[in-house]
Amino acid sequence: MPDYAVKYWQETLKKMTETEQWKNALKTNGWDNIYADGDEFVKFLEQENESSKALLDEIGMLKK
Repeated sequence: MPDYAVKYWQETLKKMTETEQWKNALKTNGWDNIYADGDEFVKFLEQENESSKALLDEIGMLKK
């Protein structure tokens, strides 16, 4: 995706998370109010991947 499109979507999604409609959707669906993009989102995904690996290893389901 071109840089200008990435920038557009990051800005648009960030603005969306600041609306009352989004806050209502969080409450209605029981979602956590977490938003991350760019490097912050990549770091989150890496942490989740490591957590999943650790859990799968602990229960003997990690394929090595």
